[in-house]
Amino acid sequence: MLADFEELDIVEHVIPRIKFGATVSHGGELVSLNGWGVRPEKELEFTTIEDYIAEGRMIEAGSREINMGRELLNELDRKVGDSVTILYNTAYSSLQGATFKIVGRIESGLQLLNEIVFYLPLETAQRLLYMDGELTELLLAGENRDSADLILKQTEELIAQNESAAKYEALTFRETSEMIGYMDMAKNVYNAIYVLLVGLAAIVVVNTMIMIVNERRKEIGMMEALGLEKKNIIQLFLIEGAIMGFIGSLFGAVIGSFLLNYLAQTGIDFASAVSGIDASVLYSSTIYPRSSLGNTVFSFFLGLIVISISTIIPARKAAKLEPTEAMESR
Repeated sequence: MLADFEELDIVEHVIPRIKFGATVSHGGELVSLNGWGVRPEKELEFTTIEDYIAEGRMIEAGSREINMGRELLNELDRKVGDSVTILYNTAYSSLQGATFKIVGRIESGLQLLNEIVFYLPLETAQRLLYMDGELTELLLAGENRDSADLILKQTEELIAQNESAAKYEALTFRETSEMIGYMDMAKNVYNAIYVLLVGLAAIVVVNTMIMIVNERRKEIGMMEALGLEKKNIIQLFLIEGAIMGFIGSLFGAVIGSFLLNYLAQTGIDFASAVSGIDASVLYSSTIYPRSSLGNTVFSFFLGLIVISISTIIPARKAAKLEPTEAMESR
């Protein structure tokens, strides 16, 4: 079955894994672990795991070697080069144990990798668990996110054609990743804040223009007394509002672009926010926003339009003033 997925043209990476629970006896207590049986060359090819190995090296295929997180090593009072005996249940629910040599220390911004997970070779995990040729998950990666739906469709077709694969379920990373869920939630929050800020800007513009109208009542009255039509007064205030909108939007777009370009270079560190999430796909805890001309132009015109529309209310208020009323001293 694994070979079938590797033959799919749209799939660039096929990463097989076995995940299982385990324990280690230490100081009279049992410490819970999560074992990941992996193919080292596949993990190195697709993930950035080598960047997180602070000491030692990656495990080698077929060996009884493991990589552990820094906090887990501290909890077990072990270091790189030591051995550790791990207890686990096989596929037949029998409790067994095996001794491994620790060859690498993992340090990352992900709590799961630091405190719970240990890596061991896939073939070793299959042999110890009596799961020869079996997997608990198979990660398929395409060239970009747009290929996810097509990969999902082809995966479902392969599963349907293979009776031995009927126990597997095809899911996209979006459906299983906590990180994506948090990002979607953050996106909704930011959109709500964005709408709130736009509404606030509109209210500020309306209040400002109404104050301007009140301060220029005599001027408006004189213009009406001299025969200026109400539609011309409305046009004057709309033009004034449009100029304010143009200057404000231009200033905001320029400042925003400089700030975004700066963040695109330095990044935004979300290490504390993502420390406890799933680590099936390793990613950096630093997010680099993208700056695009299209977004800048859109923001500029949005600001211009919102401010211009917001001046309609005070402009109509100014046009409704009667000359005698407008020229009264306030």
